[in-house]
Amino acid sequence: MADTELMTPREKQMEQRNAAIINEFKKLNPEIIAKGYKPYRTVRILAKKHGMTEAGIRYILVTSGTITSLKDATGQEL
Repeated sequence: MADTELMTPREKQMEQRNAAIINEFKKLNPEIIAKGYKPYRTVRILAKKHGMTEAGIRYILVTSGTITSLKDATGQEL
C-alpha cells in the first residue's frame, strides 16, 4: 500500500473503494459458489454495486493478488 501522506484525495478514495471490493469479494464469493454459480457472478454483482465494469473489478482483484484468474477462484481458499 502506498504512503497515505503522499496520496491525493482521489487516490485515497480509490484505495478505500478497492479495499471494499476485495473484502466484499472474499465474503460473497464463497456464498455464490455454494449456490452453484461461477465466480463471474460475484464479479457482476460487485461491478453493478460499485458502478464499474466487470473487467475493472477483475483488474482490482488480480492486481491486488486476491485471485490469479476467475477460473482459479472457484476452488481457491479466500
